[in-house]
Amino acid sequence: LEGIMFALDEFNKPRSDKIGLLIRDTKKDVNQIKKIKEEFTLLNSIIAILGPIFSNEVRATLEEFDDYDIPIISPTATDDDLTGLNHYFFQANPSFTVRGKIMAQYVFYVENKRTVSVINSIEGYSPILAASFITEFENLGGRILRRESFKDDNTDFSEPISKIYS
Repeated sequence: LEGIMFALDEFNKPRSDKIGLLIRDTKKDVNQIKKIKEEFTLLNSIIAILGPIFSNEVRATLEEFDDYDIPIISPTATDDDLTGLNHYFFQANPSFTVRGKIMAQYVFYVENKRTVSVINSIEGYSPILAASFITEFENLGGRILRRESFKDDNTDFSEPISKIYS
């Protein structure tokens, strides 16, 4: 938010026609999102919505603003299906599936690796990244020698690494 406010201030400094910023907190509450929509529909000067930041809030916002034809841009939401829910929605942060694909393309094309092993946590978004990486890497013609995983609270990686080396 501070970065957006700074960028807007810099953009407005030399201009006579300023752009304003309305800041509203969804409070992770669908009822609050509905109140914000009610307020915004009374204003004809809204040209875009930046946020919300969490995927579940974005999903609720896209449903609530379905008939509101202005761009909605989330800087941080990561769920894969969000861009398909509303043709005015833009995801500034790639989904975890897309990130996995990009990492695979980097390793294959830039690092020129054709055979790799994958180690990942079994918790959080790590399995999604690893699965997407593996699928894309193999689709590119690469080969996965071994896949090992660990729990997030693990600090000793000697076991999964030794399995990869063996």
